[in-house]
Amino acid sequence: MKRKANYELLRIISMMMIVILHYFSHGGGELQIANGTLGYYFARIITATAQVGVNCFVLLSSYFLIEKSFSLSRVINTVLSVFFYSVLCLGVYILLSGDQVGIREIVYSLFPITSSQYWFMTQYVLLLFFSPLLNVAIANMPEKTLYKITILFVIIFSLIPTILPWAKSISSGKNIAWFITLYLIAGCLKKQKSKVLSINP
Repeated sequence: MKRKANYELLRIISMMMIVILHYFSHGGGELQIANGTLGYYFARIITATAQVGVNCFVLLSSYFLIEKSFSLSRVINTVLSVFFYSVLCLGVYILLSGDQVGIREIVYSLFPITSSQYWFMTQYVLLLFFSPLLNVAIANMPEKTLYKITILFVIIFSLIPTILPWAKSISSGKNIAWFITLYLIAGCLKKQKSKVLSINP
């Protein structure tokens, strides 16, 4: 498939936002800023904004998965890639830190997908398995029905947990329900694009 500059640019921006998010969330960036200072609140705003990068990345992946048939080799390659880097990171950590690693850490590193060692990849692999069913639904479902279901999913898995803090158990934005919601949104965008192209060939 020919690469398109606009999609690639969005992918690059999304990856940069994810790197920023990881720096502040996991790299100790927030720990270097005193709580309650202007810099602290600025970092919090940057972190919240960078969360968009994860959603954009899933949207882009979903947008192109809609055009593809299910491929078991794609799933296997993804799982093997995650396994390789998981074991590599564990080995580097042991060599450089000299710390003892527990059985749990070893098992999680050997089975990173099923243990959700890297939550994004776990949900992404699940999405790959759901993609054939979702593609059939998007292709055959009446357009208005698809829009209504997508809006309902957004309300349930995004709006309600955002408005009601105690409803985070419905969706934290890190589960398969939200990834499916993003897939449906990508399906709506795909249908809108097809409609525009049919009007303006």
